Amino acid sequence: MIIAVPRANPRAAAAFRSLSRSMAKLAERYPPDQQAAIADWISRTTVVLRQETRALTGDDDEP
Repeated sequence: MIIAVPRANPRAAAAFRSLSRSMAKLAERYPPDQQAAIADWISRTTVVLRQETRALTGDDDEP
């Protein structure tokens, strides 16, 4: 997860402010247990996609 810290980089924080609000509003639709299931699915899917990408590109040296 990336969090823009306004004091560290005000321009980056401003650029992501709208996205952060929109994503928070979207997440409000789901109770915590569903949010956890969605997060788990995304995390596991990302691992599979990275593994398959490495297999397709022949770049099996990465973890």
